[in-house]
Amino acid sequence: MQTSNSQKRQDLAAWLSTLLTLGTGALFLVKTGSPLNRSLYVAKMLATALSPLVALLGIARMLRDMDSGRRAPQIAGGASGALALLYTWRVLTQQTGFEQAFGPHWRDQIPPAQAARTRRARWLWYLPQGISPAPKPRWTRDVIYWKLPLPESDTVRPLLCDVWQPPKGVKPSGLALVYCHGGSWRYLNKDIGTRPIFRYLAAQGHVVMDIAYRLWPETDLYGMVGDVKRAIVWLKANARRLGVDPARIVVSGGSAGGHLALLTAYTPHHPAFTPDDLCGADASVRAVVSFYGAVDMRTTYYNVPGNPEIGLLLGGSPDEVPDIYALASPIEHVRPHCPPTLLIQGTHDWYMPLESTRAMHRKLLEAGAPAVYAEFPQTDHAFDLVLPRYAPAARAARRAVERFLALMLA
Repeated sequence: MQTSNSQKRQDLAAWLSTLLTLGTGALFLVKTGSPLNRSLYVAKMLATALSPLVALLGIARMLRDMDSGRRAPQIAGGASGALALLYTWRVLTQQTGFEQAFGPHWRDQIPPAQAARTRRARWLWYLPQGISPAPKPRWTRDVIYWKLPLPESDTVRPLLCDVWQPPKGVKPSGLALVYCHGGSWRYLNKDIGTRPIFRYLAAQGHVVMDIAYRLWPETDLYGMVGDVKRAIVWLKANARRLGVDPARIVVSGGSAGGHLALLTAYTPHHPAFTPDDLCGADASVRAVVSFYGAVDMRTTYYNVPGNPEIGLLLGGSPDEVPDIYALASPIEHVRPHCPPTLLIQGTHDWYMPLESTRAMHRKLLEAGAPAVYAEFPQTDHAFDLVLPRYAPAARAARRAVERFLALMLA
C-alpha cells in the first residue's frame, strides 16, 4: 500500500512537471491583445528573457526521459525546448533594415575608431566579472538640469537627471543620449531597469543623460515635452565639460518616454511644445530612438479599452478632442526634415499598436527621412527592462542601438 501511494505521488509529480514544461513552452505562443497575454505577462517576460535556458532545460528533459518509456514528458520537453530555441533564433537573426535607411554600404560609414570601440565594449560586457570586469563608467546621480519657478511662490522645482560618462581611459565618442523613462506619462522615474544598457553605451565612449521629467497631473503633455527640451538645451550648454559634440545629441525613451522622445525630435521649434524659457534656444537633435513608443495617440487610446492615462493626459477621448490627439501624435509630424529615427517594438506588444509603428516607419521612408525599424517576433512591451543582460530581444535591441548611434558619428 505504501509503495502504491509513493508511486502515485511520483506519477502526479511527473505529470505536474510535464504540464509545467509544456506550459512554459506555450508562453512563447501567447499573442498580442488577448486577456491571457496580460494575465501571464510577467511569466512570459521571464520565459522569453531566459529563452536560451528554457531551450536547454526542455531538451535536457526530453533526453532524460527517453529511456523511461514515458512519451508525454519527452513530447513536453521537446516542444518546450523547440519553441524556446525557435524564439531565440528568430529574435537574434531579425533583420533591422539598416540597408534600407542608409544604403548597402552602411557599415563603411561608421568611423573606424568607433567600430573598434564597440567591438571592444561588447567583449568587456560579456566577460565574467570575476575574470576581467568591464571598467566602471563615471556615474553622477541627481544632477539638477533645470529649475522651474513655482507660481505664486519664491521656491523652485528642480528637474533632476543622472549623468553617465565613459570610464576613465575611454576617449569620449562625442555623442550623448538623452533618455526618457516610461510609465504611462504618470508613473515611474529615472534609473529603472536601464543601468545595464547605460553601462554598455558608456563603455563605448557615449554620454548618457537619464532624465526625470514632470508627470501628470503635475504637468501636461506640453510641459513634459518642454522638460525634455530643457534637458537637451542643458546638455548643449554643458557639452564641452562633458566631452559632447552639441551636434551629436540623440534623444531616446521607452513607452511613454519613447513617445516624448519622438515628439521632441520632430517638433524642435513648434510653438505649442516650446515653453517661454526656451524661446530662442536650440532644442534640435541629431537622431531619435524609440523603444515601443506611442506614435499615434488615437490608435493607442483605443488599443487598450478604457485607457485612463491618455484620456486624462489629453483631456478627453479622440472623438472629444481630435485636434489635440493629432497634435500629440508623432506620426502627424513626419516630414522630410525629421532626424534619423530608430523604432524598436515587439510583435506581441499588447499596449502599443504594432500596425501604427509599422505605418510610422513607412511614412518616414516615404517622406525621405532615414528610418530603421527593429521588430522582434513574439516579444512583449518593456522587453528590454527584464534581465537585459541575458534576454535575446534586449541584446538584439542593444545591438541595433549600438549600430545606429555609431552611424550618427559619421
